[in-house]
Amino acid sequence: MGQILHTCEKCTSEFYAWKAHHRRFCSVKCSKIGRSPWNKGIPWSVEMKEKLSKAHLGVPNPHIGVPRTPETRKKISDYWKTHKRTYSKETRLKHSKNMIHKMKTGIITNEDTLPERLFENQLLFNNILYVKQYKYALGIADFWLPETNMIIEIDGEYWHSKPYVKERDIRQTEHLIDDGYNVVRFTDKEILENVEKCISRVR
Repeated sequence: MGQILHTCEKCTSEFYAWKAHHRRFCSVKCSKIGRSPWNKGIPWSVEMKEKLSKAHLGVPNPHIGVPRTPETRKKISDYWKTHKRTYSKETRLKHSKNMIHKMKTGIITNEDTLPERLFENQLLFNNILYVKQYKYALGIADFWLPETNMIIEIDGEYWHSKPYVKERDIRQTEHLIDDGYNVVRFTDKEILENVEKCISRVR
């Protein structure tokens, strides 16, 4: 059904395969033996195999096979430590707006974390009305409680401890307070240790 007869270029045995696949070899074994630097069925030389085996060792030229000295490695490491790519505030703000747009339109989905699921379970248990992934001008809040007009944010300690993320959180909190929201932030550690205490604070 749609397959044609081919002849293996290595062992000359005949086999059937789809015409669109352009098969040249009957098996993986013949394919490995038949490949070469010029793809003409000539096996790799011993010297070429040694060069290829050293290509992953961080050598300046894999065909020379000379590994970098410790001094050279240290120089390269020190260079990249002092020349890290940094983004301006304007660029970070553009990235943030682009990510918010993608999350709002559903291009990127935001999966619930364990602390968010635990907190949501407590909201349900205490019959507290809420809206998940509440969208506003500067971002998307984890929860909005319409009865008290309260925004709940659950922040991961690792990610939200970074300086530029702290600046963004402060900017978002100030914006929400100016719009009349009550903002409460919890860390993921607080939720995991005692979620009931966090719910009592909300109530």
